[in-house]
Amino acid sequence: MTASESARWLDRFFDHYHRCQPVNATFIGEHRWDFSLPDYSEGSVDDALARIASLLAESPSLSLDALSVDERHDLRLAQGALRIQEWELTGRHFHRGNPSLYTGEAVFGLLSLFLTEYAPLADRVAALADRLETLPRLLDQAKENVEAAPRSWTDRAIRECEGGLALLSDGLPRLVGGVAYLDFLTADDDLETGLEGDLVGFRKRAAAWYRRKLRLTGLVECGLGIWAAKELAPALTAMERAELLGRPKRR
Repeated sequence: MTASESARWLDRFFDHYHRCQPVNATFIGEHRWDFSLPDYSEGSVDDALARIASLLAESPSLSLDALSVDERHDLRLAQGALRIQEWELTGRHFHRGNPSLYTGEAVFGLLSLFLTEYAPLADRVAALADRLETLPRLLDQAKENVEAAPRSWTDRAIRECEGGLALLSDGLPRLVGGVAYLDFLTADDDLETGLEGDLVGFRKRAAAWYRRKLRLTGLVECGLGIWAAKELAPALTAMERAELLGRPKRR
């Protein structure tokens, strides 16, 4: 392969890597994947293994002579990363045996969106909403894939769940500028479902528990499941009134 072909191979490698590890992509600064979380379903894992096999099969023909020293290191590191990933995805210790893999991706998938101001807050909150919607799928995969795990890995997953709850109830309202959405956390007891309980999948919490936590952070309820800092509340309450006025009247 020529140098340009080697560069295209590396482009395919990074596309594969970011597709499999969207939370890592966020940390790296590749923000096309901010709206997704890892997928460890059987079909997704099979697709990833097929891409790995294809990339590794092509790699021996890569032209190293035409590349710079840094580019050669990139190629060798990429080949090694693919071999490690193949070993992980075909073994029992990764997505088939480590509950902390899922809880860690869940928590850091949310936190990573607010560690730097790489994009307008509205864009990062939109990515947060998409990742929260994807979160139950990821946790369901954990229950399906992990049949047994070492106690230390399970204990770590429990600690990460507790950290995730603290992030959702206390941390995120601060990170998103003093606004929280109760619907992200729990099925409220006055919704049409009539249900009350945690939607995140960590531990069953009543909607009232989240309300108390939000009040303790200094937020006030503005209606429509929105809680905000006191200085933001008047504007959001006006938004609620406008929303209610625009709704069709029930007969």
